[in-house]
Amino acid sequence: MIIRKIALLVAGLSVSWMAFASMAPWYLWESKSDGHLVCSQFSYGPGWVLLNSIPYKDAGCRVQGRPG
Repeated sequence: MIIRKIALLVAGLSVSWMAFASMAPWYLWESKSDGHLVCSQFSYGPGWVLLNSIPYKDAGCRVQGRPG
């Protein structure tokens, strides 16, 4: 019974800390093969390079800055 209460407490604290996490920023990525630009939070793979190191708030890479 005590183990169940401790497990619930740990789970509750873990979930509550997630509320403080912020969204990941978006970046412009450029294809090495054809120069195509993509706005993404992560690289598509080795064929893509970070175009600039400017973070964006939106998925269209229009508003510069970190998501709040």
